[in-house]
Amino acid sequence: MVAENNVEEAIEWVKQARELEPDFPIYQIEHANYLCHLTRYEDAISLYQSAKKMGVPNPELLIGLANAQYMMGDLTSSLETLTELRMKFPERIEGFVDSAMIYLDHLGEPEKAKHLLLQGESYQSKHPLYLFQLGRAYHELGETELAKCHIQKAITIDMECKEAWIELATLYFEEEDINGALTAISQAIKLDPNNPIAINNRHIFEEYIQERDCHD
Repeated sequence: MVAENNVEEAIEWVKQARELEPDFPIYQIEHANYLCHLTRYEDAISLYQSAKKMGVPNPELLIGLANAQYMMGDLTSSLETLTELRMKFPERIEGFVDSAMIYLDHLGEPEKAKHLLLQGESYQSKHPLYLFQLGRAYHELGETELAKCHIQKAITIDMECKEAWIELATLYFEEEDINGALTAISQAIKLDPNNPIAINNRHIFEEYIQERDCHD
């Protein structure tokens, strides 16, 4: 990754490369990536789409384009680009987990998230982020045992997946397993001490314990 103060210099370099080889899409993709780094998403989208017209399949192009569309708030276009990514490059996890994130966090459609994630099971079943998002989808659908199973699998593969620890803590808390919830959320905070969701959840758990003890 280019350091922040060197991004403009990198853009100038890649512009020169584009002038020398205008039919080589990788330079347009790199240029667009740098523009995203500067939050110039609209300009980046134009470059990604121009590179796409050259007809050379490239997963990084589709990932970058989908991200820029998402950052511009164009969820429909982002989902369409991610669908193309899944169809052409099913081995790339971004097509699955990024789509699921949009359905879960922005559109409130966990059934669609689950459906598309299950389509990638043969490719992604050992990836912790895939298992985490599938666990989230099951959780939103009220299938708590399946949710817990997939979240725990994600943690088994990657003990440092803080998102999975946070989700597991919530599942334990909903089951009134307060010790399990505190253990899981403490692990999340250990991995990311400043994570606002983890910190807030720990406060909720601790307040619950205090109120429960007052009534005992």
